[in-house]
Amino acid sequence: MQHCCDVMSFFIDSDDLYIEYCPIDRSYAIPYKKSLGSIQRLEYCPWCSKKLPKELRDELFDILESEYGLDITFLELKEKAPKEFHSDEWWVKRGL
Repeated sequence: MQHCCDVMSFFIDSDDLYIEYCPIDRSYAIPYKKSLGSIQRLEYCPWCSKKLPKELRDELFDILESEYGLDITFLELKEKAPKEFHSDEWWVKRGL
């Protein structure tokens, strides 16, 4: 996956600083240390200042509901959604 800059790519692949990238909904975040499961979403790269791609969480659940009749949570994706929704496949194939 090509990210906005080499520094962002380095830290996503590194254990030094935890920057989370979720290919399922194309989101970038920094998790909070003291609040399990809580994150701070990133809209801009902290290093190069480029605007990051639009997160696709709303589109994900709209498609799951309209095309498959599924009203599920993010945690239920891997057990209840079709396999294409377990990765970036669904949004790449739809040109989002």
